[in-house]
Amino acid sequence: MAKRADILLPILQAMVSPGETRSLDPLAAYNIFPPKGTPGIGGAKTNVTGDVATGMRLVRGTGTSTYVASKEVVAFGNEKQVITITPVNDAAAVHTVTYGLPAKLSLATLGLAAGDWLEIEVPVELNDWAGWDYLDSSIRGPVQIANTVTVTGGGWTTGNYVGGRGRFVICGSKLWLPPGLTITNIRLDNLLVLRHLCNTGGTGVAKIGAPIIRKISNPRTAWQLAA
Repeated sequence: MAKRADILLPILQAMVSPGETRSLDPLAAYNIFPPKGTPGIGGAKTNVTGDVATGMRLVRGTGTSTYVASKEVVAFGNEKQVITITPVNDAAAVHTVTYGLPAKLSLATLGLAAGDWLEIEVPVELNDWAGWDYLDSSIRGPVQIANTVTVTGGGWTTGNYVGGRGRFVICGSKLWLPPGLTITNIRLDNLLVLRHLCNTGGTGVAKIGAPIIRKISNPRTAWQLAA
């Protein structure tokens, strides 16, 4: 994989113009994510201490590591969720903590309907901590953006897995709500999952920017794919 990266990187760099083309203002009118900007400290916590954004939830999953939540103000109404991790070396190989809404939302609440396309973007900063050096056989790294659209009889998940410490990344996911299915809601209670090693010592710090969800046009058109 390293050899492939050495070969492919300059090719890809020559194909892409530098610069950021996405609008990443969480307070913009197009952002339908509630709570917009993730301000406040009144959120819910499970096996976590500290301040969680109002209207959000932070839940310790696998393992017994310690998680302390705090907030960092970017601008008025726009705040990052900071999570400080003190690892506990127990029997679990990897530990997890999940950030998201307290419950799933109906598509109607978000102004969405079958046939719509939406884009989800979550900025994440990871400090230079060895605990982030996690990658499993499924190519799951320390950061996963995960969301499930629920339909009658089942659902599906879309997401991506990001590896590497000391990085700033924007986790993005495009999701189609296909017509012809009884689509009821989108699960944003598991919006972002952090995974880390527990036997490294030190302290991990993750800063999660305010999520953005916006309706977009069909992205297949730009790639000349079937609609």
